Amino acid sequence: MQMHLALIIPILKEVESEDTETVCSICLRSTHRSNNTL
Repeated sequence: MQMHLALIIPILKEVESEDTETVCSICLRSTHRSNNTL
């Protein structure tokens, strides 16, 4: 999980604040999917 966040954080820094919410929602969805598979 830490590695996953490490990959997301730099992306969030590059994305505009307006798109941060959408990016976070996508990240949460991907994490939920990975958790469901596990």
